[in-house]
Amino acid sequence: MDRHRSNPHALVAISSILCLKGDELGKVIISISYQSRLNQGLFLPNFTRLPLVARTFYLRLHERFIDSFKLPPQRRGYELEKIFTDLMKISNIPVEESFKIEGEQIDGAIKYDSYYYIVELKWTANKVNQAQISSLYMKVEGKMQSLGLFISMNGYSQEALESLTRGKPMQIILLDGTHLMSVISGIRTFKELLEHARKEASLKGNIYCSHDIS
Repeated sequence: MDRHRSNPHALVAISSILCLKGDELGKVIISISYQSRLNQGLFLPNFTRLPLVARTFYLRLHERFIDSFKLPPQRRGYELEKIFTDLMKISNIPVEESFKIEGEQIDGAIKYDSYYYIVELKWTANKVNQAQISSLYMKVEGKMQSLGLFISMNGYSQEALESLTRGKPMQIILLDGTHLMSVISGIRTFKELLEHARKEASLKGNIYCSHDIS
């Protein structure tokens, strides 16, 4: 508690969440592990390891993310798409904003290390289930040499995790709110996170990587 009292950024984060009422608060806090870390002050912005020119942009992204907790669910999802797009731009990662093709809605795409990643973003009260992950698999399989990147702010159901690669090629990477918030807070860069995720998938067969990057 002393850590929160001494740091104004923690007070902003907590007050932004506590100003919600009733059902809105319940939708935000249910089962969100990264939020408990936010409340404990573990995601306070620290951009000292970033270039000076990037620090202001990261701080604005962090503030927008905290403010997005107060938005209705659908608007919160749209804001997440915008935050992710801006995060890719300041990370110098080529990014495509959301678009539609026949029969499909694509939340976005990025290009990294010569590969295109079809991006799926979810910020819902419930954890992402197996069917939602399978939907991304289908989108990826219909594209030439593409991979998938699923970011679920509230994580994944146990059923989904148990069936991740069962009978499927390893074409997607799963990230959650804790992963993304570690980047928005300046703990690591998105490129470092993606390299960590790819290493665990390639060497350990784990497409839902750990939160600790050694």
